[in-house]
Amino acid sequence: MSQELLYTRLIIGGALLITWPLALFISLALVRARRVEGRPVTHLGLLLALATYLALWAPPHQFLYFLPIPITLAFALIAGRFRPGLGKTVVSWLLSTSIVLIVTVSLFLGLETTRPAKEAGAIIRFIRQQETTSKATDAAFLALPLPARLQLERESSGSPWLDSRIAQVQFAVKANKPNVPLTVELARPQQMIFYH
Repeated sequence: MSQELLYTRLIIGGALLITWPLALFISLALVRARRVEGRPVTHLGLLLALATYLALWAPPHQFLYFLPIPITLAFALIAGRFRPGLGKTVVSWLLSTSIVLIVTVSLFLGLETTRPAKEAGAIIRFIRQQETTSKATDAAFLALPLPARLQLERESSGSPWLDSRIAQVQFAVKANKPNVPLTVELARPQQMIFYH
């Protein structure tokens, strides 16, 4: 699913470069934190944007493990750099992370339509199933005598949106001896897809 969401993640990453610094400025100004200067807020915002962007690239079944990293980092940076006191730190942290979350989710739904939200149950079930299945999408066929015929069947994830995003399949076919002519044919019933 990583490559299929490439442009969505890049656009969200670009938006995070603006959203995190702006969210920090707004939240720190609203709690009237002292020692708020433009350059440090911008630098910390860019660091948080990078951390959030990297979390977006986590494998789907591990995303929830990576998501707390930028959120916790935001709290630590607000508390450590600006020292507004515990109450103001919590308010500033909640406000800034809420702004970033709202912008990120809105952008995702705007770019990917609302189908992921409508099909969230099926998507979550599929991701949980992947957690329990080690390398569920990889299949290795070792040393098959030639000619060989394999029938592959792809099951739906339960979400048409997710199916459209993870529909790519990769094959690697190698002969066990060099310079042996090898022909590969990929076909659906009554339809040739690939022949080499």
